[in-house]
Amino acid sequence: MSDVGVIDFAGLDSAATTTAADTSTPVVETPVTTPTDTQTDVSSTPTEVTEASDKVAATDGTQKTTEETKGSISNPTVQEIHKSLQAWKDSDPEKFGAMAKSLNNVARREFEYQKTFGSVTEAKEVSSLLREVANIAEGQPLTAAHAREAIGKLQSSVANAKAIDQQLYEGSPDVITAITEDLKTQGRLDALGKLLGPMAESCRENDPQGFVNHQRTLFLSAASDCGLVDSLNSLHDQLAGGKTQDALKTLKSIGSYFSDLQRQESDKEKEAAVVKRERGQLETQKTTHEAAEKEVLKTSIAKGCESVNNKTLGSHLGSYLKTDYFRSFSRENLAPLGNTLKYNLYQALKQDAGYQQTMQKLWGAKTVNRAEIERVHKDAVSKIAKDITDRTIKTMYPNYKPTATAAAGRAAAKNTITAPAAVKQGTKSTAPSATMVAVKPEWNEIDWTKDEKQHLYITGKAYLKKTGQLVAWRR
Repeated sequence: MSDVGVIDFAGLDSAATTTAADTSTPVVETPVTTPTDTQTDVSSTPTEVTEASDKVAATDGTQKTTEETKGSISNPTVQEIHKSLQAWKDSDPEKFGAMAKSLNNVARREFEYQKTFGSVTEAKEVSSLLREVANIAEGQPLTAAHAREAIGKLQSSVANAKAIDQQLYEGSPDVITAITEDLKTQGRLDALGKLLGPMAESCRENDPQGFVNHQRTLFLSAASDCGLVDSLNSLHDQLAGGKTQDALKTLKSIGSYFSDLQRQESDKEKEAAVVKRERGQLETQKTTHEAAEKEVLKTSIAKGCESVNNKTLGSHLGSYLKTDYFRSFSRENLAPLGNTLKYNLYQALKQDAGYQQTMQKLWGAKTVNRAEIERVHKDAVSKIAKDITDRTIKTMYPNYKPTATAAAGRAAAKNTITAPAAVKQGTKSTAPSATMVAVKPEWNEIDWTKDEKQHLYITGKAYLKKTGQLVAWRR
């Protein structure tokens, strides 16, 4: 623990009046209404619902009778709900009739959701998946036609994939035709040449005989197209006729042709090497830039979370500092209390498995969601800050009472109560004397295993990977 960012005791009077917002959400799901359902009479419960509630599947797959599944206050059957609503309606049809019908529809839909999906949440998830496949915007009603369209698209995709797989396994040229037509439609025929080389290399490695057969045909065709066959025939005729000089010219022409091919291939390799090098440099620059941006973001988030710690702890500590007992305490007297509060908070969060798991997931995401990290941290701190404050005060000042006098407080202040040994030990082991450096080290030069929560980093200190030295810089 460092002494930077200590709780601002001077502003606690106003902070003590603030309370953490209740971010809890209701667990009751809102039933989805259907216009046609509003006409259902409470006195006519649908047959399928009655049948569904008459038999409930047991965990072993057998069916239990209605007698075995009588409802309770917490889990009534559809018949019990219907019967209660009917009695309510009969007590004053004019006053309660419409409301009873509406509630009956709600209950009926709830049982239908349970029977079909299990819950409204499951229904929404299924709807979301179908919307995604059918490309239906959120907020637009999802109809059966949309669902059929979505399923039809999936079935068509599966059928096409199976057909292409079959052609591929059979070695059918139709696969190449389909690929070519698709590339032509997309205006990307240049991709054919890019695929040809890797395909040939793969064939040579995995099907040597097939590669030789293909190359034989390709060589004969190329030799004829480039005039090599005619040149060799001319060379034969010239040698047979004793035309030595002509034969030498022909050989030189053939050699020049192959030399040009080698030069072109060499230039191509050089060009590819240049492109690869430049692309690597761009990727390195991009990675460095992204790392720098991430570093700035992490530092900013860490400072924001530290501010939340101070304000939240301070809001609960304020009520203590207003009492006569603490009125005589100077900032120096209160510093150990502030450090201990933050240490205890850190330990509590470190031991909170749910909090740690959520934070690891958020920090490990491809795109760091700052707002979500800060919300999760604030919620976690708000839940435990009061308990930590109360326990810390009780531990450090066992003689404290709300009715304690200022004299008792002055006596405690004179004793200069220090932070517990665990806090001081943690402070020393985390932050021994640091060596000042002129430039802040790069993000990848820091040994984050010694500062996982970045508490040192936000104070301008860090351990170096190579030397293990603790360095500090001016922020």
